[in-house]
Amino acid sequence: MARVILFALLILIAGGVYINSLPGGFHYDDFPLLLDNPVVTSGVFPFEIFLGHYWGRPLTLFSFHWNYQLFGDNPFFFHLFSYFLHLIVVVLLFALARRYSRNDYLAFATALIFAVHPIQTQAVNYVWSRSVLLMSVFVLLCLLFCRRYPLLGLVFLQLAIWSRAEAIVLVVPLIIMIPSVRKSIVIMTGVNAAILVGYLCLTPPENVAWTHSDPVSFWVAAPLALWKYFGLMLWPSQLTIDHPNPAGSVFLTLAALCALAILLVGTVRLRKTCPWLLLGVSWILLFLAPSLLIPNSDLVNESRSYLAFAGFAFILAQLTGMIRRKGLGILSLLLIVSLLYIPTTLGRNQAWQDETLLWEEAVACAPTELRPRYNLGVALARVGELFRATMAFKEALEVSPEDDLSYAALGYCAESRGERSEALRLYKRALSLNPRNTYARLRIEEFGYEGFYY
Repeated sequence: MARVILFALLILIAGGVYINSLPGGFHYDDFPLLLDNPVVTSGVFPFEIFLGHYWGRPLTLFSFHWNYQLFGDNPFFFHLFSYFLHLIVVVLLFALARRYSRNDYLAFATALIFAVHPIQTQAVNYVWSRSVLLMSVFVLLCLLFCRRYPLLGLVFLQLAIWSRAEAIVLVVPLIIMIPSVRKSIVIMTGVNAAILVGYLCLTPPENVAWTHSDPVSFWVAAPLALWKYFGLMLWPSQLTIDHPNPAGSVFLTLAALCALAILLVGTVRLRKTCPWLLLGVSWILLFLAPSLLIPNSDLVNESRSYLAFAGFAFILAQLTGMIRRKGLGILSLLLIVSLLYIPTTLGRNQAWQDETLLWEEAVACAPTELRPRYNLGVALARVGELFRATMAFKEALEVSPEDDLSYAALGYCAESRGERSEALRLYKRALSLNPRNTYARLRIEEFGYEGFYY
């Protein structure tokens, strides 16, 4: 009976905290990668992309496809799907934590902390992050079933990989946990890895999310990004849609690596008295590894820490269990923790309903970065605030004077105001900086300059 009450309380709290995420809209990559993606919007779904790992998330795209076919471009139903996926993840995490701890209250604590922590808001509110939620569902199902039903566990593993390619890291613990099907796991991993690498080799770099112009600088800053994630998990302040990449240096990287080595040595030495600490830290590192090792444009991205955060929630829950033995009720402590997290989470859900506010926050967090200022201009232009959008694009050019996208955007603003000659000048400038700027070229041709070349 107590377990049923805890389960119901968990669903009630998690569902209530995210109920104000449902009125949200679309943001950032949702427009080009979802609403303008023929794989999602066309009447027939190309199932061959499951064999090519298209964008590393064919199953996620399949779910978007049916979301769009059934409800069109109404954002409410996209958010509703994410809402229920988050609740499913919370329930599955409760079951997995209970299997390990053999304690209903510690499992409840783990799932509740995971459910209401503010760092989870991006994964739930950002529609394009559905891949993270879907992957998490199948990863947890795989871990729950793999020992008793190994083949079913492998099916869930493949579904997780099709949801988001980095789920492939799960093969590391699975090889240890289910030796009876190691050969099958290795073959599955090899096939998936070969297909994914082949796709990456055949796809232009600008169409791949995991790319970086300077991989060495990315790896230098990666240890700093790891500690940034730890900091956000511990104290979720300055959450934003677009975190600036940590400014790495050899000295800071060495310091971060030394701190990480101390953490790992400490957890290994405490493995007999506190095995949960080693498990939690290993979980965090495992599911953050793809984002930190494979060069990409975003070193710190809140949605990528979604499943990794389960390890931190597990550690924090175990610590509350230790405090409980000292005479404090675990539920009382969890209520205090929830009261600290829930208001921030509700506020973040509210912020995700206003794309302009999101990018204003990003600009405040990274005033010297180009992308937040450019995307603030895009958000303002989308709601018709052309004057403020123009100012944002001009500020973006102050940060990066040769950004062709900002010139093309200024051209759009000028054209929307009826200033055709100024718009043409700005489009020409954008195309001179980047001959591959398709939008600028099309607008110039629309103006009657089909023969315009550089």
